[in-house]
Formats: sequence, structure tokens, C-alpha cells
Amino acid sequence: MVLWFWLLIGVVWSSDNQVDEVHRLQRQGQYVEAGVILRGMILDTDSVDVQFEWARNLELQGKYEAAALVYDDLYKHRFKGDFGLNVAYRRALVLSNIGRHNEALRTLRRMRWRKLRPTDRRAILLALGAAEIMAGKNRKGMLRVEKALASLETPTEWSWLQARARMAICKELLHLAQNTELLLDENLNAAMDVRANWILTAERHIRMIVQLQEPDYVLQSIESLADALVLFHDDLVSLPPPVELTTTQQALLEERLAQHSEMLLEKALGYYQLADRFGSDLDWAGPELKRIQSKKQILQEEM
Repeated sequence: MVLWFWLLIGVVWSSDNQVDEVHRLQRQGQYVEAGVILRGMILDTDSVDVQFEWARNLELQGKYEAAALVYDDLYKHRFKGDFGLNVAYRRALVLSNIGRHNEALRTLRRMRWRKLRPTDRRAILLALGAAEIMAGKNRKGMLRVEKALASLETPTEWSWLQARARMAICKELLHLAQNTELLLDENLNAAMDVRANWILTAERHIRMIVQLQEPDYVLQSIESLADALVLFHDDLVSLPPPVELTTTQQALLEERLAQHSEMLLEKALGYYQLADRFGSDLDWAGPELKRIQSKKQILQEEM
């Protein structure tokens, strides 16, 4: 089975320039333009291959509910061979994205018992680990992802799935950071360290995502990291000073928090700028880049 080929580009028509153009547009985030071509193809021939490509384009746009409807319809036919396996695979990824976790996990677990090449089995394990994290089975999913990553034959093997799995880990780590409560008491420094450590751990995964050069996940991960730093800043500056402090003590405390907060904003701005450069160099047309550019501008004005 050649799951890697289907995962990256779907179904191949080697002589069809339209499909080649669709894939070229998708690599630049021009999903709307790709959809125009696919819509014309559907009018010409409403084959299951074209339906698969249409669903995949919806998936790439983040229109997971719409993509799931098409994948569900294809899945009902229980196609044999590589096509059937890849329909099941892409459907499982989308189901995970829209919160139909039990269905996603059930499908991916079944696929582990298929006759797969070792490289395809590693892909299934990466996807399954990410799905488990997204389903709230964090420890199990993280362990599975780490094991799968350690088994990869090359650093770029399954780069898209690596990025997806690392992104799932990052979201959980940044969620833990956000839920670390900050209070102006004797435990503030310890709480700040805990929150910073969660963010730093996520940052290490994000650096790996950047190296994988998967545009959508690079932009999403850097944006999420910068957002977490801005939120950390906002939580610090909004802490009310204890009433028992003297005016001098309050001033010293505010100065110390302001220094920490400023560093967080500077680092966040640096990440927004990094994401902006990355997307602009690729001529990325997806909505992530405009959103990042807007956040960068707002933060620059505030600073």
C-alpha cells in the first residue's frame, strides 16, 4: 500500500493538468482557487476520485464538517484496496478535528491491523496518537506520538503527520499553561515558573514543526505560541496588588511584573514577525497569515 502518496496528494491523474494545478494552488494556501477548478471537474465527471479531492480541499480549508459529509458518503461504499483505505484514513483525521473522537479512534485502531508497510504503520500510529490527545487521552497519546517519532527512519518522514501530532501536543501544553493560575501571593514565582515551563516545552515542539516546513502547521503553531505569551502578559498585568503592601512595595512589585510582562510581549511580537515572514515568503494565501499580520500590527501599536 502506498498510503504516503495518497495522503499527500490524494488521487493521482498523471495526465491531468487540472489536478496538478489544484495541488500547486493548495501548496500556497489558495484553496478557494483550487475549489473553482475542482467544481468544474465535478461538473465534467462526478467520479469518486474527484469527490475525494473535493473533500480533501474542504479539509485543507478547515471546513471539517463539510469534508466529513463527503468522506462519510465515500466511506459507506467500503471501497477496496488503497482507495478505500485512504478514504477511511482521511475520514478519521477529519472526525478527530470535529470532535467525533470515538469514531476516529475506532477507525484508526482498526487500520493498525491491516497489512501495511512499516512506513505506513508509523503513519497510522502518529495519527492515532494525535487523535488520542485530541480526545483527552493525553498521556496515552503523547507516549504513542513520542514512540512513533522515535521510530521514524528520517527526520522528514511523514512530515505533515509529524507536524499534526506535535501540534496536538502543543495545544495541550499551552492549555496547561493557560490554566496555571497566577495569584499575588508567596506562590507567584513558582506559578510563573510552571507556566513558563509549559510554554517552553511547547516551544521545543514548535521549533521542530518549523523545521518540517509544513506551512499550515508552522503558521498555526507559531501563532498559538505567540498568543500564549500575550495571554501570559495580560494575566500578569491584570493582577491586583495586595492591599497590605505599602505604596513603595506596590511600586516595586509593579515594576518587577512590568519587566516580566514586557519581555513576554517582545517575545510574542518576535514570533508573530517570524510567522509573517514565513507566510509572506511562501506567498501564502490562507487566512492564517492575514490574522497573524493583524495581531502583529496591533501588538506593535500597543508597544
